Amino acid sequence: MSTGAVLYIIRNVLKVNLRKKFKVHQLKMTHIQKRGARFWKLYLKLKCDKWRDFVTSDEAMIYLCGSYGRRRVCYVRLAENAGDKLKFVKRDAFARGVMAWAAVSSRGKLEIRIIPVSD
Repeated sequence: MSTGAVLYIIRNVLKVNLRKKFKVHQLKMTHIQKRGARFWKLYLKLKCDKWRDFVTSDEAMIYLCGSYGRRRVCYVRLAENAGDKLKFVKRDAFARGVMAWAAVSSRGKLEIRIIPVSD
């Protein structure tokens, strides 16, 4: 049976939708309010050329072959709520990755550093 036939049966015959857990966070109203309150404090710290003394850095994990990990998915009917029905249904091997680190300031940027992950 082809993939298209399976998807047709799931969507049109069984009338269920696939819902996937989002991989990124979604901001709630309380988080938005906290960011608004903290922004003013940051502004006060950076005014009058004080921003020249700051260095901003960030790091990220980079997966070279893609990330094929466990995903939380479930099939629910159109009128149902997903709630706690999300289950781990797919399990694949995780890809190898490296960590990248970079920094920037008012005086320029640093070279991107690649940090190997220890086993």
